Amino acid sequence: MSCNAKRRKDTRICIGDLDRRIVLQLRKIKPPEADGIDYNETFIVEQSWWASIETVSGTTVFDGNNIEQVVTHNFYIRYLPGLTFESWVLFEGKRYRIIDVVDYNERHEFYVLRCSLRGAETTTVTGN
Repeated sequence: MSCNAKRRKDTRICIGDLDRRIVLQLRKIKPPEADGIDYNETFIVEQSWWASIETVSGTTVFDGNNIEQVVTHNFYIRYLPGLTFESWVLFEGKRYRIIDVVDYNERHEFYVLRCSLRGAETTTVTGN
């Protein structure tokens, strides 16, 4: 079976395209204590994965609440049953919110994680 670059329509992703390491994380948010205003946000490491990364320019998608969100990066990874947009991507010290999880070419071989850059992993959530 031959493998073509993913730039062309109707092509496949090759395992060799997955040349960067990312970490998938779950985010847990604890409400503020009765006397506090800050939320407690923690990220739990799920697993490290090999990925191919694509910077996206000018793409906009809408989530289930019709809130406009800009996709800044696509991460291509091996198919992972049960992965949802509730997970986050950590890559080179920056967090990316997963907006959409797409089964690439509907073959159950690879996912495209359509993400929006959130910022450095030290960014915290505060209430207001």
